[in-house]
Amino acid sequence: MRALTILTSFLILFYTQTQLDMTVTAQHSCESGACKLPECHCPAMVPPQNIEVPNMPQFVMLSFDDAVAERNINYYRRLFKEKRRNPNGCPLAATFFVSDDGGTNYTHVRELYERGHGIGTHSISHRFPQSWWLNATRQNLTQEFGGQKTKITQRAGIPTSAINGIRVPFLSLGGNRLYDVIDQLGLQYDSSMVTGAFTENLRSEPVYPFTLDTVPDGTLCTIRYCPTKPYPGLWEVPLIRLYGNQGDPCSMTDSCKTTNASDAYSYLMKNFRNFYKSNRAPFGLHMHATWFRNRYNLVALDRFIETVQSMSDVWVVNMDQVIAWMKNPIPHKELLKSQPWKYHTKITCTSAPTTTTIQYNTTTTVIPIETIVPTSMATIHKVTLAQVFIFMYVHINLKLY
Repeated sequence: MRALTILTSFLILFYTQTQLDMTVTAQHSCESGACKLPECHCPAMVPPQNIEVPNMPQFVMLSFDDAVAERNINYYRRLFKEKRRNPNGCPLAATFFVSDDGGTNYTHVRELYERGHGIGTHSISHRFPQSWWLNATRQNLTQEFGGQKTKITQRAGIPTSAINGIRVPFLSLGGNRLYDVIDQLGLQYDSSMVTGAFTENLRSEPVYPFTLDTVPDGTLCTIRYCPTKPYPGLWEVPLIRLYGNQGDPCSMTDSCKTTNASDAYSYLMKNFRNFYKSNRAPFGLHMHATWFRNRYNLVALDRFIETVQSMSDVWVVNMDQVIAWMKNPIPHKELLKSQPWKYHTKITCTSAPTTTTIQYNTTTTVIPIETIVPTSMATIHKVTLAQVFIFMYVHINLKLY
């Protein structure tokens, strides 16, 4: 009888907790329709707030990982020249995920911040082996990412409120442990999750940044140790796979092979067009400064930036700015008239510069109704048997990242 009472109590407790968990999970569930901006945004391949694609600003997000040091600061000064401006007359901006390891010069980090770039935490040690990050404890991860955020604040003099993002070394997600720490540190977004098809011929339209109010499925997070529980209000700016000129998939820009400046420029522009000519989701180029050891890659990226910043509807912005826009999305023309972003007091925005309008063919194509992507995460991609086979093969045998 006592055993029966204990079992009954356990079942009641289990049921109550399960219902509570389901309630919390469904609070902003995409299926429930309760997920609404600015607090929540479901993964989707269509512009937010029903903005028509031709009226969308095309955001370009450049991000750089690891130390900011003497050996690479001049690359950044070259790429983000003072004369280069967005359509609103304000400077171009990138995001720097800074690690202490590698000789970071925090005076240079301060310089980047004052020029309008976003600064995120990328750990103190950036230690090897890669597997360490997959298995690190919450305490380990707090020391690495929280500790680096503190270093940036203390040594670069950047307000803690201005350090809002994280990227884990090697893109080695630590499952719920990592996202628990991100949440506890009060960070607003992560940019470590990789998504997109493993082969170019299966490429679909890119996904917009989203919140983790619903657990991402295997088509949205395509690497190991993804979160398995929701993190309401935490934004994910995923790394969407690019494709080299030979069709090879790349999680980061510098992992695709290039042979010369013309080849590298062609690679960058091809991937940009994949976004600009489709749904205009924010286009990300994520890399390390070591990519510029082959100088032609620096030349190609410099030329790429010159090309896109001359386009009247393209904005080169940091991830904080993209998320601010996602919370309050407005068409390109309204963005020109408003000022949705706060800039450092040392930044001077000129009048909107004269731009060269470069328009690619954006003729409307009639799409069968069954291919329209719903906001439900479970059906965000139309998965084919070939995609399932490739996904299983890569995860089991190749362990690609």
